[in-house]
Amino acid sequence: MNNLEGLKNQAEQWLHRVIESVRQTETALFVATFIVLQTIIMLLIDHFFGRKKSSTVVLLSGLGGSGKTVLFNRLRDVSTRQSDVMSVELNQQGNFLLRTEIHKELH
Repeated sequence: MNNLEGLKNQAEQWLHRVIESVRQTETALFVATFIVLQTIIMLLIDHFFGRKKSSTVVLLSGLGGSGKTVLFNRLRDVSTRQSDVMSVELNQQGNFLLRTEIHKELH
């Protein structure tokens, strides 16, 4: 009987862990679905009611370490393809130069 009670307790603990995991997954899926739907709605509103000329403003957002700086650098320096630049590097010159401009200064 003791062994059966122990198995029953382990099964209940496992079931509670599974239920909690499912609840967390449901919440994450709900949040992700909400963000996707919100993005689609904003794009539709912009498409139908927004300005007809193209805009040059871009907002890059995301979690830390998700590649926003890498994407920004690749969009900024389309013509050059060198190594990636970390966003935590210090800007020693006090201004923001393109890689092509830095290359010109060195030569």
